[in-house]
Amino acid sequence: MRIPFFSSSRNRLAREETRDLALTELLLSNARLTDEVRVLSRQVGELVKLNQRRENLVIAAMDVVDGFDNASIASDAAPHFTELELAPLLRLFQAAGRWEAAEIWERLNDITDGAPFAEQNKTVDA
Repeated sequence: MRIPFFSSSRNRLAREETRDLALTELLLSNARLTDEVRVLSRQVGELVKLNQRRENLVIAAMDVVDGFDNASIASDAAPHFTELELAPLLRLFQAAGRWEAAEIWERLNDITDGAPFAEQNKTVDA
């Protein structure tokens, strides 16, 4: 024989325990998600800074290419560059698609043995 008062009290306690457990899990889950959002937010901020830095580097590189893509400057300066000094400039010209400028600088510097540097590093655009 069941006594209604005790069984309903036991059921109420079980429901309260279940509710408390669910609320605890919800709070822990919320705390974990909040931490993850903070980490992701920090990572997004770092990516934004890196992207801005990359954009600044691209702009600076294009400014260098624009400044040195000049036959008059090339004829005056190219002979005074060493091979190690000229190679990065030639790569910048190539990255910017300025193959003719790279070839002019290389020819005026006369650093190659055989095939021009620009031809050795030229890639085929697909």
